Amino acid sequence: MELVGTHLADLEKNSNTLPLHVILATPTGSGKTFTAVMMHLHLLKERHPEAILLYSVPTKQVLKRVGQECEAHNVIYWTAARGDGELFQVRRPYSIRNSSRKKIQSRMTADEAKALNKSAGSGSIEEQMFKIHETGIKMMDAGLGKPGVIVADVYTTAALLKASYSNQTSFWSPDKLILYFDEPNMGINLDPAVSVVVHRIMRHAPKTAVLASATMPSWDSL
Repeated sequence: MELVGTHLADLEKNSNTLPLHVILATPTGSGKTFTAVMMHLHLLKERHPEAILLYSVPTKQVLKRVGQECEAHNVIYWTAARGDGELFQVRRPYSIRNSSRKKIQSRMTADEAKALNKSAGSGSIEEQMFKIHETGIKMMDAGLGKPGVIVADVYTTAALLKASYSNQTSFWSPDKLILYFDEPNMGINLDPAVSVVVHRIMRHAPKTAVLASATMPSWDSL
């Protein structure tokens, strides 16, 4: 965490600072998710409030578990998953929604309410990010349309990272993303599609990234 903090401080002083991609080699069940949440709460949220931790997960079960950990620590987070083909869905969990959302909706015009309902569908990752951002502002979510953490499957992670480079002035531009890649080598030797998407993630990885795995080899072996 200290290493990441120093690197982020260096980046703020000099945008040409070299990337920092760290391997976090920890045994299974040692608390990789807890570490990520603590990094958000005690480093990013306090010292770099514009930063978003993009937590990439290998399975839907892990996505759910990370979401539960975020809920337990009152983290403002979104989830993002791939649907059919190149369609994605970004979701605002109920824990970040305004308790007075029904009153807010009742004050909306018919067109505003219709646009809000459309945001619940799926689309390109770029469309979804901006729709959910706008919805979060209108509905006065915690964070007002900006999450501290985005929990995403690997396919959505790859799409989001690539799209971020076309949105350099947005709230999710590459310089605002910190990648936390959970088990990046899971299934990489079994499914060619997984290998391809992992390569895409690393090709578009932001300047600060943590590769967390119980089975990752050293950099020299990668």
